Amino acid sequence: DSVLLGSTFIVGGQIKDQPPELYLVYPQGNYIRPADSKPYLVIGEVKYGKPILDRVITPKVTIGDASRCALISMDSTLKSDLTSEYASRLFKLMDKKNYKYFVPKVKDSSMNISPLLNLNSTYIHRASHLFPKQGSKLPWKLYQNYFLDYKMLRINKIKDKNLILN
Repeated sequence: DSVLLGSTFIVGGQIKDQPPELYLVYPQGNYIRPADSKPYLVIGEVKYGKPILDRVITPKVTIGDASRCALISMDSTLKSDLTSEYASRLFKLMDKKNYKYFVPKVKDSSMNISPLLNLNSTYIHRASHLFPKQGSKLPWKLYQNYFLDYKMLRINKIKDKNLILN
């Protein structure tokens, strides 16, 4: 057996009055440049966050808007990865125990229902009945905090009193 080591880099810069350049350099030494219409390059996962970049980033976008877009793109990728990992863990448990179905059930009568996202725009409030909801307690609450959500979705047990597996 052998181990193949390599690194992929994004290298960019500007020399004097020349236009800025950006390159994605692969371990083999070959490189690519971004398209004129999409002035960015991505290393790693591109399934979840890249569509956000594709819709927002143009050659005329400000550095502030590009930075905010990059943060939203990274957050989208992280959150999608967490939730899909939880589903994968659940299906593996079902396969291992030969369960055929699962039913999430709220057994706590003191559970309050709240919006999934705390958005305050008037047009959001008018359509709030259409949006997903969440509970006020675990496991029915997402914190919108990566570390707390990571603990709940990746570390905590899947089998709990709120999930009926059969």
